[in-house]
Amino acid sequence: QGKVRLFADDTNLFFSDKSIPTLQSQANSALANLYKWFSANKLTLNSDKTCYTLFSNSKNVPPIELFLNGHAIKQVSETKYLGMHLDERLNWKCHINCINSKLSQLTGAFRYLASYIKPANAKQIYYAYVFPYIKYGIEVYGTCDPSIMKTLQISQNKLLKLLTNRERRFSTDNLHSNLKLLKCNDIHNFFLAIFVYKQQQSLLPKIFTNYFVKSNSVHNRNTRGSNNLFVPRFRLKSSQKAIKYAGVLTWNSIPYEIREVTSLKSFKKKYKHFLLSLYT
Repeated sequence: QGKVRLFADDTNLFFSDKSIPTLQSQANSALANLYKWFSANKLTLNSDKTCYTLFSNSKNVPPIELFLNGHAIKQVSETKYLGMHLDERLNWKCHINCINSKLSQLTGAFRYLASYIKPANAKQIYYAYVFPYIKYGIEVYGTCDPSIMKTLQISQNKLLKLLTNRERRFSTDNLHSNLKLLKCNDIHNFFLAIFVYKQQQSLLPKIFTNYFVKSNSVHNRNTRGSNNLFVPRFRLKSSQKAIKYAGVLTWNSIPYEIREVTSLKSFKKKYKHFLLSLYT
């Protein structure tokens, strides 16, 4: 069965199945019912603006035909959903390319500002104009291939060096250590860890109550390592990019004493300090 997701005036349908014919049949049936519902409620679905994307790990997926009120719906290789650019293979390359494009537009302004601002103001400008682009959705897209993530790191480094009047070859580790700013991969780990911490402290919606499982509840162990989470097993390597897997690996790599702190504010402070210490 398909799942309907509504946000503002956008309506999205999601279907999954191993069989392409079954997937096509389910989608067309749902589209027909959806069109009837819209019509009955005097709402309009624009078939010209309606499209679909077929997500798959396979490179050779046979095409499917979807229709809305008799009009064929076009297939697109990538689409935007809640500010995230999704491609057919979910490798996040198009999303990161979009971030890089937006960040590159800041180059001229940053080069100009560098002559007038104090070093202390560089961080404020970074957090106002660069960090929001990197931060949004990084828990998800941060699991992409390292070669793709590297392009984002290059963009981050370039802008920070412009703001602080550093040479192009200035050490990246020293740059981030001096500014006390995390690199992109560590921003990803940081927000993954926050998500897991909130789940462990029951600070997330109830749907995430059993999202992560402690190792001792699976292996009946009662040791100092009982704070570790059970690493789920996935048959496909692509599944290991899921937060349910990546979040566990990140959490288990955090020093025990940091994981045991009793407040979110303290956890953020101590974990960021730990990540920054790795640059020196």
